[in-house]
Amino acid sequence: MHWLQPYIDSLQVRFLHITRYHISEYYVMTPVRLKHCVMWYLEDSALHVEADGQTYRGQSGDLFVFPAGMTVYNRTITGPNRVISINFDGNVPLFGTGNWLELFGIPVQSRASVEVKEAFGRMLSHREESGISRRITLQGDLLHLLAGLIREGVAERSEQMKDCGDMRVRRAADYIFTRSSRIPEVQELAQIADVSESHLRKLFRQYTGLSPAHYIHYVKIEQAKRELAENDRRISEIAAGLGFAEPNYFARLFKAKTGCTPTEYRRQFRIWGAEG
Repeated sequence: MHWLQPYIDSLQVRFLHITRYHISEYYVMTPVRLKHCVMWYLEDSALHVEADGQTYRGQSGDLFVFPAGMTVYNRTITGPNRVISINFDGNVPLFGTGNWLELFGIPVQSRASVEVKEAFGRMLSHREESGISRRITLQGDLLHLLAGLIREGVAERSEQMKDCGDMRVRRAADYIFTRSSRIPEVQELAQIADVSESHLRKLFRQYTGLSPAHYIHYVKIEQAKRELAENDRRISEIAAGLGFAEPNYFARLFKAKTGCTPTEYRRQFRIWGAEG
């Protein structure tokens, strides 16, 4: 399992709207702090874009993706221009208030792939539909689009990480995932990563937004959720199988992280037929 999987599982997305804009050659956008996440696909455009002080030159076929909270400004270089804009809410509760787009390796500017162009086209088509399922369809389209961007971004990020020292975090995370029946100590992870405990904590904070201990807890709770929903094993057995010697401690941690007890979670999310 990839070390970013817990963050991808934590991602929450809500589609808001999609609009095609026809922009004159004299257009100048007032700088605005974004309240939502925004994607721009430049169909036929040449734009000067500024995002949190960074300058970009956009051209036809480019994709821009901005997180909520970023201050964005643009003006046309030539005209007229056609830009498709998608607004959506998105956050990764596990990652807190950090830039989750950057976490998944999604750059502010990139060349739109064929998959991205087709996704924008489908969403424009579905926007014109009527009926009660319209918004659900657009939500699904957006999730499909984001899945492609995350897939590309994570692959690119993994290549970049080979040269930036983050392999130490990956080694520690892989160790956690592949030993699901144990709860490793931070000292043990530091040895795997070949760094001191204090430096490992710094690396985890830098690359995951969490301390090693909190990262372990999140992984264990996500594994416990699957166990509770998919089988009929006793909760004490599930806890022991995940490395928790004390079922009561597991139950307290589970409630602290999810807001409900293991029994309540099983009652709410049990997969039909999981009894075997």
